[in-house]
Amino acid sequence: MAEYHLHAKTHSRGAGKGAGGHVRYILREGAYAQKTVEQVNGAVIERVRINRSSEVLYAESGHLPVWAQTPADYWDAADQYERANGTVYREIEFALPKELSDNENIELARSFAEELAAVPGLAPGMGWTTPYTLAIHRSEKKPMLLHCHLMLSDKVNDGIERDVALWFRRAANPGKDPARGGAPKTQARIGQEWLGDVVRPLWARLANDALAHAEVDARIDHRSLEARRMEQEALAAQAMCDHHEIAALQHARSAEALDRPPEPKKGRVLTHAGPEKAPGRAAMVVDFEAARAARAQAVEVRRLAEAVADRDRQAVEQAQAVLSAARARQGLRDPFDKMRIRERWRKRQQARVDRVLDAETLAETRNGFRAAAAVPGNPERPAWAVYRERVLTEAYGADVGQALGRWVRVERDLGSRTLGRAPSLHIHNKVMDITDYGDRLVALQAASSPGGKAQEIEAMLKIAGAKGWKALTVTGTEDFQMRAGAAALAAGFTLTDGNLAVRIAAQQERDTEAQRVKDLEAAPVLAEWMRAHPKQAQAQRLAGGQIPLLCPAGLDRSVLQRPALWEAAEAWTVGRYGETAERQALSKDPDPLKAQAAAAGREAALNAWAQGGLTLKVGKDAPEGPGIAWTISGAVTRESVERYAGALRERRQRAGVDRGVTVTFGGDVSITKKVLVLEHLLRQSVPLDALPLEKAGDRNALDQARERLNTHEPDGQQQFWYTLDLEQKAAQRKREEAARIRADRVKKLDALVLHLERHGSGNSGKHFLEAGFVEDKDGFYAYPDPDLPGVRAAWDALAAAQRKDTEADIQKRAESVGYRLESGQWSPEQRKADPEHQRLAQEIQDDPSLKGMANTAYKQGMGRARQEREAQLEQDRKVLRAAAHKLGRRAEKVGSNAGKQTEIQREFVELVQRGVGLGVNEKALSKSVQGGREAYRQEKVLSNSQGMKR
Repeated sequence: MAEYHLHAKTHSRGAGKGAGGHVRYILREGAYAQKTVEQVNGAVIERVRINRSSEVLYAESGHLPVWAQTPADYWDAADQYERANGTVYREIEFALPKELSDNENIELARSFAEELAAVPGLAPGMGWTTPYTLAIHRSEKKPMLLHCHLMLSDKVNDGIERDVALWFRRAANPGKDPARGGAPKTQARIGQEWLGDVVRPLWARLANDALAHAEVDARIDHRSLEARRMEQEALAAQAMCDHHEIAALQHARSAEALDRPPEPKKGRVLTHAGPEKAPGRAAMVVDFEAARAARAQAVEVRRLAEAVADRDRQAVEQAQAVLSAARARQGLRDPFDKMRIRERWRKRQQARVDRVLDAETLAETRNGFRAAAAVPGNPERPAWAVYRERVLTEAYGADVGQALGRWVRVERDLGSRTLGRAPSLHIHNKVMDITDYGDRLVALQAASSPGGKAQEIEAMLKIAGAKGWKALTVTGTEDFQMRAGAAALAAGFTLTDGNLAVRIAAQQERDTEAQRVKDLEAAPVLAEWMRAHPKQAQAQRLAGGQIPLLCPAGLDRSVLQRPALWEAAEAWTVGRYGETAERQALSKDPDPLKAQAAAAGREAALNAWAQGGLTLKVGKDAPEGPGIAWTISGAVTRESVERYAGALRERRQRAGVDRGVTVTFGGDVSITKKVLVLEHLLRQSVPLDALPLEKAGDRNALDQARERLNTHEPDGQQQFWYTLDLEQKAAQRKREEAARIRADRVKKLDALVLHLERHGSGNSGKHFLEAGFVEDKDGFYAYPDPDLPGVRAAWDALAAAQRKDTEADIQKRAESVGYRLESGQWSPEQRKADPEHQRLAQEIQDDPSLKGMANTAYKQGMGRARQEREAQLEQDRKVLRAAAHKLGRRAEKVGSNAGKQTEIQREFVELVQRGVGLGVNEKALSKSVQGGREAYRQEKVLSNSQGMKR
């Protein structure tokens, strides 16, 4: 049973309960709320929580006046303008069924609020509604548990526009001027009458309707435990009266389970308020004495019911005794010979017996009454059984009489010509009610079984066969026609309605398919149980599924009584764990259930293996991967990759695999084929595991494949925008390459110009070729891009270098001519006859601008020769003065030796003669001689002084 909880309370200004604060509390707004932002599957979701223990799943307000822009505006106004002793709001807190989804619970709460707002007690006028605010809270610790807060106003919205102050004003005479008076006040008061008669039944009805619409078996009950217990006890007494001991026991146990005091709710304490504490209020306590009295009364009712049952059994026994006595008396009488008297007495006897059997039959047809079977070996049976079998045998034959005689009550109706009623035979018991009108058989359809019961259909077919009918016309409800027609066709009858036969065949086919689907769903459960418990499964199978408490979890024991299910389980086991040959043999089995079960087992095996991973191997000697592997051994094309991608995607969906597909490549697969495979796998929405590709060094191929998803069509053609982009990029690369080449050429030309400026025009051809110039067959140099400014600069630099080299050469030769002429190497005649001098003169004549430079160089050569001559003379003078100095040292050394002094004099005269040619006079030479003498004398003195010291 679904959980039931509904609590109602009222709040007034006198009690200090504020509606504005409470509505903010249930809506989790302001100081009561804590908003957090979370990201779920890429979507940003804002949640409202209070202390992180609950959150608002849904909230809405309805029927608010026009001046209330938000719910807080209305309830704040109620706090402000409602009178001091007035009711500010009514609140109903109730639990929502956990068996329903969130959307179903939201719709259920909204419908409850709308219907409660329109309850006549709350809205006494036509079209009037009650303003309300509801909020559904979800517990964060128990997300399945939802509860709702519903705030109802004490005022009714009658559609008349009023100011906020007039809305809550108490209307003295609202009929005179409704707009000036306050909004009408609801007449309902929270109490047992409103809760028990309106709110709780309404909530129970709406919740149960929602559970039924959702095909959920759970239900809620708004009644108290005491009321439900009394109902169960009354049902137990009634079941006992009807001789249904099992049903009575079940109802009694249910009543005992409800016989307990109400448990206090969590966080609340039940207190007893006596009259002295709460005058005028009755204490709400459970009257256990009254409960005991009711139980005692139920026990008395059961005792009386048992007494009635005993009395009925005694009546049956008395009837049987009377029947036995009648038979004994009949056996002692002597029959009359005359046929007429014998027949009259036979009819009288039969009528007497029938009167006795009527009482016996009446007792037998009570609920739960069954006649005991005949004792083996005793030919005597109950008279009523003999009577019924005789009547049925006379009407339909021995087969029907033996089959139905001891289980049905038979009543004859001779009919009435006055009333136009034909004779009939009425056959009925607790489970069937059939009337035979001669040309038709009618099954009275009770309210509990409008389509007719299986026992009725079986009995009617037996009777129809006994009557010799071959073709049948079936009438009644559609369900009865379908079931009765199917049973008639199975029994060998034909149907006059061809459409009914077609519908039955189609329905049987659907039922067979549905049963096959159920068997396929149950086969895996039974197969795994058979593998886990082989001995128990063998015993249950041999027992035909009849062993109690021996059934796999999740299956009903009744399904184990189907032999086809056991065979399907074995086929599933072969498909899941068997060999390939066995599985292939089962796939060709004529029984479709076995073939499908084997295929389902194979599917389960593949799904189990797929949990370990999915691998696609491409090429020869491709590495192994986890789980199931597919291999592309042939040509790698878009079609083949898409075919394998479909198989991979389908297997992932069937097995519920979360991890990506592993792709491995052989050594014979090119980078182009790798990109093709990865691209079309991604196009078919096959998630890939990038880690194995990275380890194998195929990350670049994966990146290219992902890029091609946006740049190429599935057939490999480039997208239009991508083609334009490639053309633009190619043009840009060309421009960049041209700019790079141009910059390189400019750089080389600048280097050529710098080289020519620094080093001249020597070996200029090599440097021009290195700079990018091209030499033609005639020896002329040309540049591929003649418009570059560096080309002109290079030519200008070459001309300047050549000019500089020419000037340097002429300057060198002119200086040499002046030097040779000044130094005396040439005579003027030799100079004029020299070819080099002639060529120099010719060049100066051809280029007069070189004349001034040549003259300057000529003079510089002559000046250099003069400088060299003067330097040589000065060197000779130094040598002469040094010789005079040495001569003075000799003269001082020889002292007064006349011969040597004469020789020294002669050498001095020679020095004087040499000095005349060098421009050194005798006086300067004498000074050098005296310097030599003085130097010798100083050395002599120094030598003597050093010898004395030693």
